[in-house]
Amino acid sequence: MKLSSDTPLVSIIILCYNQADIVGRAIESCLSQSYKNIQLVVVDDCSKDNSKQVIESWQTKYPEKIKLFVQPVNVGHPANMNTGYHLCDGELITFCDGDDWLFPKSVETQVDFLRNNIDYDVVYTNFSYYDLKGNLIKVWATEDDKIPSGDIFPDLLSLNYPDKTHPHFEMTSKKIIDEMGYYDESIPIWVDWDFRLRLAAKYKCGYSSYIGNAYSVHPGGLTSTLKQESILKYYQFVVNKNKNILNKYPQAFSKKILKSTYLPIDKLTLSIDLHKGNHSPVKTLRFLLKYPAQIRDLRFVVNSMFGKKILGTLSALKQKLKKSDV
Repeated sequence: MKLSSDTPLVSIIILCYNQADIVGRAIESCLSQSYKNIQLVVVDDCSKDNSKQVIESWQTKYPEKIKLFVQPVNVGHPANMNTGYHLCDGELITFCDGDDWLFPKSVETQVDFLRNNIDYDVVYTNFSYYDLKGNLIKVWATEDDKIPSGDIFPDLLSLNYPDKTHPHFEMTSKKIIDEMGYYDESIPIWVDWDFRLRLAAKYKCGYSSYIGNAYSVHPGGLTSTLKQESILKYYQFVVNKNKNILNKYPQAFSKKILKSTYLPIDKLTLSIDLHKGNHSPVKTLRFLLKYPAQIRDLRFVVNSMFGKKILGTLSALKQKLKKSDV
């Protein structure tokens, strides 16, 4: 990517929804960047708390830096993000959710990468996980991790990344985003992954090991069957929407990537069956024939075959045998 100057304007999109207690941290982290030619585009999704007032107090202090838009009704993450993209004036665009924050050289590092590597169109950095209280959990990528760079589409589709988590906090040009299209507003979840897949399908993506961002981890997980089914539905949707891009690669390679891509889909399908009481030795054996390495997840395999009660029964039997030996 050829930049117009050494210090192009960078727009940072900050999305906010009911984050009055923490959105100031995100804003301050952006204003404290070592790279100074920035614009903050803060888009509030019709918060029910006093987020608007908090953001306005920052805008009053930095009117030349902060542009605020408040949605008249709640539109959801994809539409809120698209609003932010349309409001950006910068040649380059990156983002920071209201519960995340940037480290001081995040923007400078990404701009330097694009300026010094003109054959790249997108750059993303390493990041750290934090809990909601601001305590460090861990770094996403360690020195031992080989993070893909260049044509990352196959790795991105199969989530060949630490924690099976796709990269975050990318920076690219407004021109590229206009050309490729914005967020797919028909997808309620996995929308960030879909957006990055479309970027990776057409553009060369670089990686910087600098830990540029803090990513807040929210408690919870796949606790309900309904939630699992929703996650599975849209995971499959994103895969099916983008998998045809693999046609440009050798057939054997594409087949390998697709197998890796469908592993979490097949495993989550078994997990949903388990929660519904539809565990099946036959289905599990078919799964193991397709993915033999998964036999190492013994607890999952046993549960999927015989149901969760079997492990409890075996544990109780083990305790009885121990007592009888005594």
